[in-house]
Amino acid sequence: MQRKSLIIGAAVLASVVVSWFILAQRHPEWSTDNPAALAEFELGQQAQAKIYWDEAKAHFDKASELDPSFVMARLFRLLANEKRTDEDRQTAFTWLKKVDPSLLKPRERFLLGYYMARFDRNEAGAHQILLNYLNDEPDDPFALNIQGQLQVSRQDWDAAEKTFVRLTEVAPNRVEAYNQLGYLALARGRFDEGEKMFRTYMYLAPDQANPHDSLGELLALAGRYAEAREQFEQALRDKPDFCASFQHLLDTALLEGTASGIDSIIERTRTVGTCGDSMLLEMECGSRIFSALLTHDWEAAWNAGLGPCASSRSAFDLPRYQAGVRTGRLGEVSAWESKLREELGKGSSGSVKEGVLHHMSGVRMLAEGNGSGAALAFARADSLLTYRGLSEGGLFKLFNRQMWYEALTSSGQQDAADSLLKDTRAVNAPFAELMVQRASRLATASRQPE
Repeated sequence: MQRKSLIIGAAVLASVVVSWFILAQRHPEWSTDNPAALAEFELGQQAQAKIYWDEAKAHFDKASELDPSFVMARLFRLLANEKRTDEDRQTAFTWLKKVDPSLLKPRERFLLGYYMARFDRNEAGAHQILLNYLNDEPDDPFALNIQGQLQVSRQDWDAAEKTFVRLTEVAPNRVEAYNQLGYLALARGRFDEGEKMFRTYMYLAPDQANPHDSLGELLALAGRYAEAREQFEQALRDKPDFCASFQHLLDTALLEGTASGIDSIIERTRTVGTCGDSMLLEMECGSRIFSALLTHDWEAAWNAGLGPCASSRSAFDLPRYQAGVRTGRLGEVSAWESKLREELGKGSSGSVKEGVLHHMSGVRMLAEGNGSGAALAFARADSLLTYRGLSEGGLFKLFNRQMWYEALTSSGQQDAADSLLKDTRAVNAPFAELMVQRASRLATASRQPE
């Protein structure tokens, strides 16, 4: 499991969480005189290390209640709780900003200063705080993990690998580091190395759900679907409400190119009762759009994003964008492109977002019959995408390649199409075969009379 961006929230807190045995070494110091609050705080960090978000939030809440003056408990509680209202968050940050840093230990001063700068959108200041602290404490696991996550966000894979390897050296049982090393290997297409890292992670944390979920992502991207499903199911046996694994079971079905079993996955997710309404809506709406696209029913795919689904992410996702283009709703979908261009103008160059924009251009040109132009656009998108997990671009990269292959074959570039097919087959052979089948079906459909 790997989430997308470094934001003030749960995804950011994941970058500073360490497991309990790391806290036991190096004599960590936290400013509280309440043993019960300290115990809850450390339990919260144990849960965060396992990616057990709800449990972590509950422990941080309890620690804050037991000692309202426990600064780190209140900071971690805030960062872990994305569901708090903007007013509640502002109140919490206002309290934290009034804290006298001189009363805190060095690591606490660092964490508070760093995240207050992030909250103020002072990224340069936050970065300088990180550098200064690492200069004084080069082996601090909190700071190393933040540094590694920032390097990942910049796609500086070599630097991130060096940082996380260092983290395993200074904190040998730091299981999160092996998880990150696995995803870094995937980002560079090193599937064997990634599998080794994830299995090391599993060995060090045999009873946790996330190692199985992470390995399952790799296996799904590699076309080893039965093995992937078994890993996701094991994650759910270890923790029945590990919601990411339900989403990844659904993603695996999408890769296989079948709607069979999707309703069952969604119903199981609903039965758990803790995965959230937004996730359920996203799964339901996304599956409807996907099912329509399987038969190239563009109108049905577009309509599947209306009604209750209009508030879901699927209503603005790439499959529905394709349906909008194919049904001539260019005015409606062009707003999505404009929003992306605006975001790219704010410094997202070289990111997945830029890849999405190239993909959109390819979709438009392919629908217009400009296969050569579309192939170039899809190639540009591919160069910006990696296999770094299902949700981090791996799923998108494979589906972009499917459309790239369609553009190449439709424009008569068979040698290039064969080369792309060979390269994709080396990653995921079953998906490569689906690429051929889908391109053939689409070509046949395009020749049918209106």
